[in-house]
Amino acid sequence: MRNFSHTSKAHFQSYTVNGGEYVSNDVSCSDVIYALAKAFETDIRLVRKAWNDEILNGIPFSNVLAPSEYSVLVEVQEFALFVERSIMNDGIDTESRVFLYCNLNTGESVVWSHSVC
Repeated sequence: MRNFSHTSKAHFQSYTVNGGEYVSNDVSCSDVIYALAKAFETDIRLVRKAWNDEILNGIPFSNVLAPSEYSVLVEVQEFALFVERSIMNDGIDTESRVFLYCNLNTGESVVWSHSVC
């Protein structure tokens, strides 16, 4: 597949506006992980095990998930850390970004949008 585009609603939204005057940091990683497990079509217990035992401990590979699924979890963790930093610094040194996962077999997607205004 050479080209891919997808239009989807943002399932999760966070933001920092006016240098931190308005902040929304109520996105729970556990909710995102649950949504990803559904989109992966993978047992949530396996995804949570990989998150808790491997991702959060910096393990570079998974013993329970496929490499492609594991790399998505690594990316969502990196995105969550970016959002945390953006909110802590009132968006001063960050910009708006979006995390998008799409299962190309089923069309299921998970989108987390972080806005800096």
